[in-house]
This record gives sequence, C-alpha cells and structure tokens, in this order.
Amino acid sequence: MKKKFVLVLLMTMTCLTGCVEYKATMDIKSDKSMNFAVDYAIDKTVFGEEEVMDSSDKKKLENDGFTVEKYEHDNMKGYHITKKIKNIDSYSSNEEVKYNLSGILNEETKNDKIFKVKKGIFKNTYYATLEFDASDSGLSDNEAEEPETSDEEDDNDALDDDSLNDLTNSLMSNLDLSFNLKLPSKAISHNASTVNNDGKELKWDLSANSVDTITFSFSLYNTVNIIICIILVIVVLVTIIILIKKKKSSDSKESLEIDKKEE
Repeated sequence: MKKKFVLVLLMTMTCLTGCVEYKATMDIKSDKSMNFAVDYAIDKTVFGEEEVMDSSDKKKLENDGFTVEKYEHDNMKGYHITKKIKNIDSYSSNEEVKYNLSGILNEETKNDKIFKVKKGIFKNTYYATLEFDASDSGLSDNEAEEPETSDEEDDNDALDDDSLNDLTNSLMSNLDLSFNLKLPSKAISHNASTVNNDGKELKWDLSANSVDTITFSFSLYNTVNIIICIILVIVVLVTIIILIKKKKSSDSKESLEIDKKEE
C-alpha cells in the first residue's frame, strides 16, 4: 500500500503551485555591467527541512565569484545566489556561444562565455543562447521518490506505474521555474514567453521535464569610444579655430606692414 500512499501524496502536492522555485535573472546595464541572480527555494510544508544545496555546492559557487545568501519568504526557503559582472565583454566571444544556465555548479562551466559579440566602433551587438535543463540544476534532487515495495504489496495495489508517472509529471509541471532579463533598451530579437516595459523586460517560463533553449539579442553603446570620439572632435575643432585666428592675425599684420610701406 506504500505506492498508494505516494500517489495520494503526489495528488496533494500537484494542488500546490510553486512547491519548488527557480528564478534566474540577468539585469544588464547601459555601462555593460550585469547583475546575475538565481533564487532557488523549496516549500517547507512539502519538503520539510531538506536543504536546497550542501556546503560543497555553496563553496563551489563562492569560489566562482558568487555570493550565496539564505532566502526565505512565505513557506519557501532556499538561497539567493548573485554575481556582479563589471563588463559583459569579458564574458563575450567572437565565436558562437551556448551557455548552460542550469549548470552553474559544474566546474566545466566555471569560466564559460555567455554572449557572442559583434563589435562596432560606437555600438556592440550581443547574441545569447542559453539552455536550461532541470535535471542538471539540482531540481530533480527534490522530486518525490517512489519507495520500495514488496511483491505482496504490489499485488494489492490497484494503481500502476503509469499512474504514478503521470502524477509525478503533473507535479513537475507545477514548479515555478523562470528566466528573467532586464535590458537598458529594447531587445533586438528574442523568444520570450512574456514581454514588458516596451521590450526591455523579458520572461521565459521554463519546463521541469524538458530542455529549454533561450535566445535573445541586444545592443549596447561603447561609451568610452563615443567619449574619445567627442574629445577628438572637440580638439580638432579647437585646433581649427586657433589656426583660423592665427591666420587672420597674420594676415592683419601683413596688411598693416604693407600700408606702412606705401605711406
């Protein structure tokens, strides 16, 4: 009868929305800095005192420059993981890039590039292809597991494995998983689920039982190059004005000297 108990438990859990929360956010600024954050939490009423990550996972994140803080709201508990990037150019490549959004705990993704960049004099265009796989993010560790049952218990159980799998899939589909993007200007292209603030705020609803591919592109001005160009233009203009004034002054002197000779 243990399987029947698990099925009843799963049926109860499917009535709960957001029993696991995974919210990743990239907030990109006009100066090319970026705040990367992940809120990862589970419902205490469902999972009890189970921890979202262990000390070794936390240490890996901190070694990679992330700040890991405990995170709680309502019945949810977990971690708020953040990383501040001074300039996204250091995380960009001229080649095609595919970033594993769900694998931030993996050593092989520690120094991965996030964007492909096409550089211009006054403006850069960035292209992103991110992948999210719940099975690679640690979310699957919180799934309800089917307890072992004896042959006798299986004989007395009227519900089959297909019913259990269907309910488990239903539970997983109720997880609150999302990727959010904030830009200083409207995105050039994207495949987001929701768009707000005139294309500057995008949201992707992620799946717990399939691999999601997130794509978007945007552009940022090269402020340093623009400032240098403005300074050069000002210097050139000032130089031209000074030369013109000198030329006029020189012509005036020559004219005076000619007049004196004629007298």
